[in-house]
Amino acid sequence: AGFHKSSKGSSRHSQWSTLGELLLKWQVSERDYMAAQIYGTKKNNKDKMMGEGLLRSAEEVPFRLSSNSVDDSYIVTSGLYYQHDFLDKSKLEVSYGFNTNGNTLDGDRMEAYSGGEEHRYLFEYDNKRTSMNLELNYSKQWADGSSFTAGSNTRWIKDKLDQVSEQVPLFKHNRYDEYFFASYASKVGELRYMLSAGLEGIWLEAGGERNNYWRPRFAVSGNYSINKKNSVRLNYSLTNSSPSVGQLNPYNTSSDPLVINRGNHKLTPEQRHSVSLNYRLRTGRFSLTPFTANYLHYT
Repeated sequence: AGFHKSSKGSSRHSQWSTLGELLLKWQVSERDYMAAQIYGTKKNNKDKMMGEGLLRSAEEVPFRLSSNSVDDSYIVTSGLYYQHDFLDKSKLEVSYGFNTNGNTLDGDRMEAYSGGEEHRYLFEYDNKRTSMNLELNYSKQWADGSSFTAGSNTRWIKDKLDQVSEQVPLFKHNRYDEYFFASYASKVGELRYMLSAGLEGIWLEAGGERNNYWRPRFAVSGNYSINKKNSVRLNYSLTNSSPSVGQLNPYNTSSDPLVINRGNHKLTPEQRHSVSLNYRLRTGRFSLTPFTANYLHYT
């Protein structure tokens, strides 16, 4: 109560960036195709602000303020893709990706009051991430319109977040994901349907804590054509959303001395059930959906 602080000033922002990319494609054989890509970018942002203000509490005290920050980041990523077409009109796809990126953020804020009192706040971050992704996908289609797909996805992530200015312990985040899935789509009379099921395994280490779990995924959808003008569609899906690095980081990541922002390294995935039903009407060249119902449930 009785505390009021106001300030005004001017700021300046400058930035520069570089970008490079190389893409290669080649036909290995009549049924084999490959592609490779490498991409890199570097960005630098600088901000500077100067101004003056007035602090009113027991008395009015003028002050000068200034702040500086330098944000420097880079990304280097590469990918490799391979496709093989079988004689039975099925195909195999393999894609591999590797990524490394980093960011440093240095800054300070200073407030100098009359009478020689001075407040200075420093913040310095040094963050790095390395990740890898491998995806295998086999698909086949039949003459009647039916299709089958199966595959796997492997992902590995390694993060290091260092809040240098606060001298807190280095936050390390390591994660390994494995996902297997299969789906089938076909038609019975006027009913088109799709079934998909998967199983995801996650091994996680964050802030010195380890956790691992298996989570299912499932989806089913059906579209029934009553006649040429009327159709009904029903969908259900079960998915899981894992916590992000920011949600797991147990250390304060706020640059505002009046705000504390911490994550919880013991978080587990959020499970999401989704059901939707809609009715569609075709009138000439137009398509209308006069009725739609959705239900979502989170755990």
